[in-house]
Amino acid sequence: MVLKINNLKIGSWLVTVKTQVGEGFENSWKFQCNGQAPTFELHYSFNCDKDSDGEFDEDSTVQAWLEAVPNDLASDCYPVAVSAFLDGEVRQMTKISSNKWSEVEWPYQPSRVETIANYYCRDEIIYEDVTLGLILEFESASETHLADQYAKVLNNQKMADVKLIVQGEEMTAHADILIAASPVMAAMLEDGKFTEGQTKTITIPDIEPTVFKQLLWYIYTGSAPSLGEESIMMPLYLAADKYQLDTLKKICEEGLIQNLKLENAVVYLSWAYSHLLPKLKEASANFLVKHSREKELWAQPEWKELSRSHQKAFHEITCKMMSAED
Repeated sequence: MVLKINNLKIGSWLVTVKTQVGEGFENSWKFQCNGQAPTFELHYSFNCDKDSDGEFDEDSTVQAWLEAVPNDLASDCYPVAVSAFLDGEVRQMTKISSNKWSEVEWPYQPSRVETIANYYCRDEIIYEDVTLGLILEFESASETHLADQYAKVLNNQKMADVKLIVQGEEMTAHADILIAASPVMAAMLEDGKFTEGQTKTITIPDIEPTVFKQLLWYIYTGSAPSLGEESIMMPLYLAADKYQLDTLKKICEEGLIQNLKLENAVVYLSWAYSHLLPKLKEASANFLVKHSREKELWAQPEWKELSRSHQKAFHEITCKMMSAED
C-alpha cells in the first residue's frame, strides 16, 4: 500500500492509496499536503455481515472519514471542500467539527470463485484491492481574508442595523447579510410588510442564545465553532430549519451521525423520525442493529418514549435487533 500526494493546481491536492480490504479490515494514513500543518489522518475500514449461509450481506461497505490531528491544527490550512472516491465513485465529505469531516461509504461485494481441491468443489472469496482517494480544496488567501472580515463585521455593533432579542438577550446584526442568507429573514425584513421590517427588531423566544450565536456565526463566516458539541447539534439543526439554512441542516445531520454511540442511538432514532431525517434514521437503526447484543441498549428508558411516539419504528427496529441476536 502506497500513499501518493499530488498537487493538482494551486490550493488543490489529490491523495490516493491503493489498499486491500477484508473481513475486519481497517487502517489509517497520516499525511500533509504541502509540508505544513495540519497533519491529516485518513481512516478507512471494511464492514460486512454474513447470513447463515456465509453469504455477504448487501449492506457490506467500505467506509472512510478524515480528521486533522489537533496538535498540528492551523486555522489557515483548512480545506474548504473534501471529496472522497473509491474506484472513481465520488462522495462529498462534510465538515462536522473544527478538525473532522464526515464518514462516507461505498457498497463493496467480494467476488466468489469456484475452485476444486481434493475432489471437492468450494467457493473461494476474493477480495480485490481498491483505490481510495481524496481531493482537498484549500481556501485561497483572499477567501480566508474575507471570512475574517465578515467575522469582524459581526462583532462591529456600530454598523449593525437589526436588533435581535433572543430569549431576552439582545444581539445585533446587519439586515443585508441576514436577508442574503435566510429566506425567512428576508421575508421579515424586506419591504416593511411585517413589524420586524418596520422596527428592524426581531424577537426570538424559541432558540437559546448560545445556539443562535452559533447560527449567526455560520451566517457570517460559513462555520460554527461549537458545531461538534453534542448539546449544540440538535437545537442548531432546528434553528437552521426555522430559517431555511439548508446547508447548515445537512452539516448538523452529518454531525449527529458521526456522534452516534450507545448512550444516544435510541434518542437519535426517535428524533430522526420526529424531524424527518432519513440519513440519521437509517444510520441510527443500523447502529442499533449492529450493537444489539449490548445489554446497555435494552435497559435504556428512551425505548419507552420511542414505543409511545413511533410505534411502527419501535416494532421494526426491535424485530431487526432480535433477529440479529439469533
